[in-house]
Formats: sequence, C-alpha cells, structure tokens
Amino acid sequence: SIGMIRTEQGRGSFVCDDPVEYRIHARPRFSELMKDSNRPTTRRKLSLRRMALVDAPDRALARDLLGGVPDVIVLERIGYSADRPVSYSRHIFDAGLHEGLMAALEAHDSITEALRKLGLESVRRRTQVSTRCPDSHEASLLRIELNDPILRTVGYNVTPAGRPIEISIGHYPGRR
Repeated sequence: SIGMIRTEQGRGSFVCDDPVEYRIHARPRFSELMKDSNRPTTRRKLSLRRMALVDAPDRALARDLLGGVPDVIVLERIGYSADRPVSYSRHIFDAGLHEGLMAALEAHDSITEALRKLGLESVRRRTQVSTRCPDSHEASLLRIELNDPILRTVGYNVTPAGRPIEISIGHYPGRR
C-alpha cells in the first residue's frame, strides 16, 4: 500500500486506494487488469435489451462505429472488487452481428467468452479517455459523490478483419 492520504474540506482525511495501472492495448480486459492488480472482480448485469439505434443511449458514439445499423443490443453492468463498485459500463453491439448474440450475452458474464462462443474475436481499434464528474445515475451506481471525478473510456472494438462489433463506454471512480 502506498499509504497516501487525501483531505476533503468539511469531510475529513481518507487513506487513498492504491492506483490501478490501466493499460491500453489491442485486447484490453478490465477483469484481467484488476486480477493483475490483485483485485479480482465480479460483475452484475443491470440490463440487456435490444432497441432501435435511434433510441439507444450514446447513439452518436454508436453510430460513429456501427454506422446506420437499425437495431442494437445494449448491455449495462457493474463491476465490483471486494463488494465495492469499481466500474459501470455500457456496451452497444450491432444487433445484426450474429443471430445468437443476445442469448450468448445473457448466458455469459464475460463478453469475450460470449463472442468466442459465436466464433467472434474482438480487438480494440481505438480508445478515448477523459475525466469528468459523474451524473446522478453514475454516482449512485458507483457509490461516489457528484463532485468525485470519474475516468471515462470509450472503446471502439472490431473483428481482426476490421468489422465493427461493439462500442464500450466505461466509467471508473477516479479515487478507487
């Protein structure tokens, strides 16, 4: 443990968590990253639904990767480490990618495993990283304050041949 302490006016002093090194490469897997940091994770699906792209959250980002597909599958989930939320993610897939995609995502906690069962492989084409304060929904899910920073990643995932698979939007508490 690094043992750093942060002080918040009116709230007190707090021991900071050890930082997690977030490596960006062609096959980033958050669960592997946390495991390598000696912080194994569990996941909980919040929702899995099919909808028209025009009704999807983050539709502009999804359209950027997926183009004008009519329908998408949206998976939202939370990742935990030691019963503390460490990630809130939204994954948007082309619903026409594979007829078994919805069932595979329902059956598996791992997106990588679900895609593998369908004979698909995902690689990262591009990652955008930013920070901001969470909205009320994100703060509630991550159990943080509205003025606590979050790290936001937007991953554009494709097959090795370049066919768009998914856009992933990850939100991570900046102080965990």
